[in-house]
Amino acid sequence: MPGCAVTGCLSYSRKTKGTDIIYHSFPKDVKVQKAWIMKCHRKDRFSVATSTVCSLHFTSDDYLRDLRAELLNLPPKKTLKPDAVPSVNIPGSVPNVSGNSGPDDTVCPNMADRLQARKTMKNAIEHLVSVSPKKRKIDQSTATDDCDTDSKQISELCKRIEELEYRNRRLTAMCANLRCSEKRLKLKVKACGEKIKYQQKCQKKQVQEKVTQILGKLFSKTQINCLLSGKKRAKWQRDDICKAVTLRAVSRKCFCL
Repeated sequence: MPGCAVTGCLSYSRKTKGTDIIYHSFPKDVKVQKAWIMKCHRKDRFSVATSTVCSLHFTSDDYLRDLRAELLNLPPKKTLKPDAVPSVNIPGSVPNVSGNSGPDDTVCPNMADRLQARKTMKNAIEHLVSVSPKKRKIDQSTATDDCDTDSKQISELCKRIEELEYRNRRLTAMCANLRCSEKRLKLKVKACGEKIKYQQKCQKKQVQEKVTQILGKLFSKTQINCLLSGKKRAKWQRDDICKAVTLRAVSRKCFCL
């Protein structure tokens, strides 16, 4: 599931399905690739080969013009310029609402809110220097309350993530056990099928032997095979032909019967 590699961006393919947002792979040019990595502001290690950046971080000038689509009134194909670099809604920059927009006409609202909260916190701390000690205590308490609420939300999210990971591990283990049991059942079904086929074959052979034993005194092997198989035509042996001619010579009525 591709997602955006920019810090704070919450775009991923399942969330943006059905919108105009697309995902661009990192360029192969080393200089442009380094510029992309710097714009992502990632502190952790990530694979450039498998990571992507969504179109919310590019302006319309970063894309090549699709003249064919414009002439035929078709939706344009979004192809980045070779030297295009993400410049919209980058951490530490001013959010751009007039550029490319998502389904709610805003880009990464959570990231923008966090940046704004940090700025207000910084301004409040700077303002505390010129404030009296009593007011300073009040302002510090409000700031600490905001930090406490943020830390509580983060801890709750961490607990939720741990619970989901534990549930995921349990479900994967259950799936593995079900696959093993499915394989065992398939082997049992196969063995039972082979056993049934063998029993049917033996039963058919016993029936043929019993019929041959009973009718062997009156009929030949070819006649018995015709009776068992239900075929009207057969390859008659010389003995069968001789017996038929003898019966025909004795009586026509006896031959027909």
